[in-house]
Amino acid sequence: MVANPLVNMGAAVWLTSAGLARKLGIAPERLVYLWGGAKANAPRDFLQRRNYTESPAQEAVLRRVQALAGDAPNWVATELYSCFPVVPKMARRVLGLAEDAPLTATGGLSFFGAPLNNYMSHAAAAVVRALREGPDNGHGLLYGQGEYVTKHHAIVLSRQAPATAPVAAGPEEQAAADAAEGAVP
Repeated sequence: MVANPLVNMGAAVWLTSAGLARKLGIAPERLVYLWGGAKANAPRDFLQRRNYTESPAQEAVLRRVQALAGDAPNWVATELYSCFPVVPKMARRVLGLAEDAPLTATGGLSFFGAPLNNYMSHAAAAVVRALREGPDNGHGLLYGQGEYVTKHHAIVLSRQAPATAPVAAGPEEQAAADAAEGAVP
């Protein structure tokens, strides 16, 4: 199976403050909060990577979002996205998820849509839907990877408001990824 890049997958995401949501009359049980996110890139020239069995950039991003969700995150829904089947498996290993853990809330690239066509907006909708139907204390994880295991981005969502303001992606994950890349053979 291959994904079809010629599918129109338009989508929109509405993000607002909790105050405005309440003012607009959105029921509290429908609110989903952004806890924060992380991003990092591997070297674009894949010959400058130390190996191909792991990704320090992926590890830095996923470890950061795990920390955002707490010591033992209750992942109600996850979306570990990539055009390449190995990437979600790598992410599962970094997150310490069981081999039979669901890796997609949306269906995965070959079963839902196409590359280059806004897959992650649909994944966000699927994770929000799962959070609304799940336990109040659960978290949702959206992780997307682009290019050849090069660009890594992730966010944590929850039905519970975070104790502090959402954490914006900063330079820390990139610095950790660069330091972990180490010497190139």
